Amino acid sequence: MHYELYIDSFFLLNFCMDIMLLMLVKRVLGCTATYRSILLGALFGAVASCFLTVAARIPVLLRITAGYGLVSICMVKLCFRKMNLRMVLKATIELYLGAILMGGFLELLALQIPFFRKSGFNICMVLAAGLGMYLLVCMIYRGAGDRKHIFTVQLNYLGKSVTLKALYDTGNSLSDPTDGAAVALVEREAVSELLKSKRDEDYRVIPYHSVGNPHGILEGYRLTEAVIFGENEKKYVERPLVALTDEKLSSQSAYRMILHSTWIK
Repeated sequence: MHYELYIDSFFLLNFCMDIMLLMLVKRVLGCTATYRSILLGALFGAVASCFLTVAARIPVLLRITAGYGLVSICMVKLCFRKMNLRMVLKATIELYLGAILMGGFLELLALQIPFFRKSGFNICMVLAAGLGMYLLVCMIYRGAGDRKHIFTVQLNYLGKSVTLKALYDTGNSLSDPTDGAAVALVEREAVSELLKSKRDEDYRVIPYHSVGNPHGILEGYRLTEAVIFGENEKKYVERPLVALTDEKLSSQSAYRMILHSTWIK
């Protein structure tokens, strides 16, 4: 039997599918990945799939091993660069589970919806299936999302470090007006030892406004590094800017720092 393969369509379909799958893995595992890294991982997966498909001289067993093993692992590693090997393998398994789920959605669309049944397996079906899967996963993990908003954070400055709990608040958009740098809020008492010895060039004045205080001023410092410990990976923020507050951020001391909305992505 003779089949015709349109490599451009094959590439585009794989590219779209890989983007959807990597976004699902990011959502399920709560990992950080930029859109650029997701596109890079998807591009690698699509190119590798095309190569393995047209490379007739490569033994079938080697193609299967590479296609279902090495390529997927490399895709995940390119997308989630901070992951260790154990988490890469876990993310790869999630990638395959997402692929199985996507296959089910595609079959459902092809069988039940006349438009997709007539047009066949195309990019519209992939995008529709990916969107449906992503919305379903968001609904499932919406309740679990709140538990992931408290992170352990290690602040480093001039050879010293302090570890504390921090709240990830999507509403915190505090920034330094001089350069637009993102600013996290931390209790002064929590970092008092860390800032016993500090450099004048790291000092900042951070204006802010809130209910009852439209023209407030906070004392801020540029630290050496912040390490955010997520459930599945660590994220490093170089030269983070933190503002000090004398108020308790949590009445029950559940956290002593509020992360900026851009620090977890």
